[in-house]
Amino acid sequence: MKVAVYGLTKGGSALAVKLGTKLNWQVYVKYAADQSATHIHLIDRPIKTLIAEHFKQYDFLVFIMATGIVVRTIAPLIQSKTTDPAVIVIDEKGKHVISLLSGHIGGANQFAVTIAEQIGATPVITTATDLNQTLAFDVIAVKNGYSIANIKSLMHISQAMINRDPVGLYCSQPIQGELPDNLVLVDEPTKMTLPYNVAVTEQCVEQTANHTLHLVPNSLVVGIGCRKGKTKAQIEAALTAVFAEHQLDKRAIHHIATVDVKKDEVGLIEFCQAAGYRLDIIDRPRIAAIEDQFGGSSFVKQTIGVGAVAEPCAYLSSEAGEKLVGKQRCGGISIAVYRMVKAMKIY
Repeated sequence: MKVAVYGLTKGGSALAVKLGTKLNWQVYVKYAADQSATHIHLIDRPIKTLIAEHFKQYDFLVFIMATGIVVRTIAPLIQSKTTDPAVIVIDEKGKHVISLLSGHIGGANQFAVTIAEQIGATPVITTATDLNQTLAFDVIAVKNGYSIANIKSLMHISQAMINRDPVGLYCSQPIQGELPDNLVLVDEPTKMTLPYNVAVTEQCVEQTANHTLHLVPNSLVVGIGCRKGKTKAQIEAALTAVFAEHQLDKRAIHHIATVDVKKDEVGLIEFCQAAGYRLDIIDRPRIAAIEDQFGGSSFVKQTIGVGAVAEPCAYLSSEAGEKLVGKQRCGGISIAVYRMVKAMKIY
């Protein structure tokens, strides 16, 4: 977590230095008695220029100055609630800590509360779901590690939750925690027929006239086996084809699994690195102990000592998860998909 704090007046600079030193933040101020500390930087250019440089560099920007200055400074930089950093404003007396931008997805609300506890201030939170003490699905997404597939639908769902309108909910994972009374659970995505719905699923969700927010759990393990020399592009094409055929969302991929003899397979390594997937290596003795549960190839068994790769690797790496796609052959590449059981926690 990268945090920067800014102060323009003597009072604001003093509080910025105090907070930044205590909490290990980078400090940018106009005034500093001790300029030898490596985390303290004197502001030597217009604040708008400095913040334009920092807006994408830091996760949290903490301003100890008037809110109006902050608003005018960051206004040209704001792009999306899914990518903008959290912005906090503190008055230079340290009485109020305001969550100004990216309260939920960026974490500004919780961070404002944390800072307020540290300095004995009052946190100022203005997001309606917090004030009305109802469920905020962007918070659910952040804390469960879900992707939000269609951020534009979030506003409609949030308004429905605040107004206590009925909202349909389909979740492919178990649910841990108490749900609000206005959420109507359904056991299939096709049953989401209310005007407002939330689908928590690894499947692709067709957008209809109804407002349906799609949250994508990061829970799929893809087992991959391949002949020697298969390229990154070939592996990517095979996986894309399998996911398209079975209407799975690639944002749901948690990691890739393969057998130990493929740990140095260049195309597979390059594919995982390019996509940002972790590659889990499964030892052959572990596969041998369970391979009779899966269809195998005598040729593969003679070659590497086990008769199956993709499916047992996905099964083992998902900790005996749920099979969504059995072994699919795609021109010398085999792919299987299992779902890890990761309960959706209601915070």
